[in-house]
Amino acid sequence: MFSPPSVRLLMVPLASVRSLLFTFRKTCRVFCENTSLHGLKYVVGTGFYENSGHQRLAQVTWAIISLLGIVFTMVMMKLSWVRFGSTPTITTIETTTYPIWNIPFPAVTICNINKIDRSRTRNLTRQLESLGLTHNQAINLLVAMASLVNFDAINATYTEHEKLLGKLGYNPQTMLLDLNQPCPSLIRYCYWLGQEVPCDKYFHVTKTHVGFCCSFNVVPAMLVGNKATQLSTRGSTDIRLSGAGKHVGLSVTVDIEPQNYMAPTKSFFGAEVFLHSPNDFPADSDFEDTLQPGWDVDFCVTPMPIDSSDSLRRVPLKKRQCFMEGEGTVQSGSPFSSNLCMSECRLRTIVKLCNCVPFFYADFNISETEGVQLCTLANVNCLRHFRSKFNMFELFILIIFLYINSIAEDFYSLKPPRGISGEHLRFDLGMDCDCMPSCSFLNYQVQSISSRRKAGPFAASSYFGGRNVSSFATLHVHFKDLYCVKYRRDAFMTWDVLLAAFGGIFGLCMGGSVLSVVELLYYFFVKPVTFYKQDQKRREARGNVLDVRGRSRIGQGFQPGRYPVGYFDRKKVIMRDRMSAKGKKKGMGISSFGSFSKGRQSNEPETLFLY
Repeated sequence: MFSPPSVRLLMVPLASVRSLLFTFRKTCRVFCENTSLHGLKYVVGTGFYENSGHQRLAQVTWAIISLLGIVFTMVMMKLSWVRFGSTPTITTIETTTYPIWNIPFPAVTICNINKIDRSRTRNLTRQLESLGLTHNQAINLLVAMASLVNFDAINATYTEHEKLLGKLGYNPQTMLLDLNQPCPSLIRYCYWLGQEVPCDKYFHVTKTHVGFCCSFNVVPAMLVGNKATQLSTRGSTDIRLSGAGKHVGLSVTVDIEPQNYMAPTKSFFGAEVFLHSPNDFPADSDFEDTLQPGWDVDFCVTPMPIDSSDSLRRVPLKKRQCFMEGEGTVQSGSPFSSNLCMSECRLRTIVKLCNCVPFFYADFNISETEGVQLCTLANVNCLRHFRSKFNMFELFILIIFLYINSIAEDFYSLKPPRGISGEHLRFDLGMDCDCMPSCSFLNYQVQSISSRRKAGPFAASSYFGGRNVSSFATLHVHFKDLYCVKYRRDAFMTWDVLLAAFGGIFGLCMGGSVLSVVELLYYFFVKPVTFYKQDQKRREARGNVLDVRGRSRIGQGFQPGRYPVGYFDRKKVIMRDRMSAKGKKKGMGISSFGSFSKGRQSNEPETLFLY
């Protein structure tokens, strides 16, 4: 039969689609019949049911059960994947009886709130008066120099008077150091392990973000005159104790000399106390309490060591959000610490915004500070402007998000990752610091107990040799217990653990394994090619048979719609009924090969008559 060209063009893709559908159906059936996954063979199999009437119902039931198993498997795998991405690490308790002699004693840093000692300003005041300043102008200039520590607003006239200090050979660092209360005057009596010791042997002058202080048990690199680069070359202080209690620790008396207060950074008398790691600079988070005259302060220290396993290295840095040993770097060449990294980042931000170096960062050796002068009173307004962008509450909140991705505009705050928002928080400013904490670190939890001392016969203290300490502030630092809790940080789920979790879920829900995955790949990527080729050969063979049968019926003069098929090529057979004596036409009929006849019915073979 003749087909238009458009019909012939559509027949080719239609045949291909039928072949693909046949291939897909056969692949699914063969896979379900032979796979090791549970339940699928009952969906397509027919030899498992004795009652053929229940076969269809059983197959539908098994299909639903298998589908639920697949869905449950996918849901459980998704939960494992989400847990892998959202909870990369886990911190557990390794032991509750970790001995304190394995932990170094903390460093103690004491800073007087007063930055200018009145008794030490007399000579400098006379020198300033000799250069043309009045007594009040000289005193006000020295008081204003404390703004280099807390960045308080000052009068613009002081910036001109400050130049006179340069003529006398002073810079902000040397002047504040000379006018600061010396450590032997601040720390009067010292007792270590119950024995009196010379304070100048144990306490040394250090520079911190709150000015010059007196520190106990710190590395030499933190001392005044030493560079921060010496942290990696001068070793570390490692004082360890095997006891706990007031008599097995440090006890000191602090004389803040209220009569010499001239430029305090707070509105009260006292000295700030920081407890921190011996190998690290003190930070705001290390502040513990304020010592005031007539008060006794007791620091009960509980160490909290956190150790990280090597499995944590297999977790990407972006997920674990902490540096393993040897990963974090700082420009000063010292061993990495979060406080040191933050100090360097804050210094870079200050240099970028105000083009100066604060005196307490003068020993940091980073490339951005080359050729940059120390901050003077002329830079205080700039320092104050950027520091006031965030308050300390916002700083504490933002430090939780330690991974930063933005431009810095404030050097006391950090920018959190994008997408973090809060109704009461401002995230438009902050430093651009890649200062994640160390994965393994030592933290000191401090319980502070303050007691007011009564005058009279109770003024003498047995902890200080029976001395009258009523006019002093006293401080005791010691371990609270002989043992502490040690924590361990591990990778919660690495790639191998995730793969094992997937395998367990796959086996539990569907009875699968690695070989089941191989079967899946084989039956849906290799077998379909074989089935498709078989179907193509089958269709080609059937087409050849139809073509041979059709050649005897198709003539050259064929015109569709005019004559029956095979009309001209069919042989004409004229037969007469030899059995009829009259020679009468018996009729026209179809032979036994046909399906109908015309004429009388007979048991004899019917023959086609054409007249």
